[in-house]
Amino acid sequence: MDLNQSANRALVYAAGEAIARGYAQTDTEHLLLGLATAVGTSAYKLLSDSGIEYRDIARSVHSTTCRVNGKVPDSEAVEKIVLEGIHNRRGDMFGTLDLLAGICNRECEGKRLLTERGFDPARLESAFKELKED
Repeated sequence: MDLNQSANRALVYAAGEAIARGYAQTDTEHLLLGLATAVGTSAYKLLSDSGIEYRDIARSVHSTTCRVNGKVPDSEAVEKIVLEGIHNRRGDMFGTLDLLAGICNRECEGKRLLTERGFDPARLESAFKELKED
């Protein structure tokens, strides 16, 4: 796979978030948490500049987990984000902005969390141009 180090780190953080919450698989909300944890990456900067913080997302993911009580997340969504993103990536390597774009391009819990917080997916286009991908 052509993942850069930052995207790989965000995926590792996402898996850790899923495990910490008792999930056997990683879903898009965990991926969003992983991106919100990956300090110094382009996706982290974009989320932070948009007022989206790890603590706020984590509270929502925790309350969602409690509401659905035992739901097994569909890790296929995260796999598809990575595979489609690698195929459609903007640069030489697949980075954290590609992961964030993957969440925004599908109907999933991660996108719902972003939408609730007023995230504008159009900001991704300018971020791809402005931010040096990590």
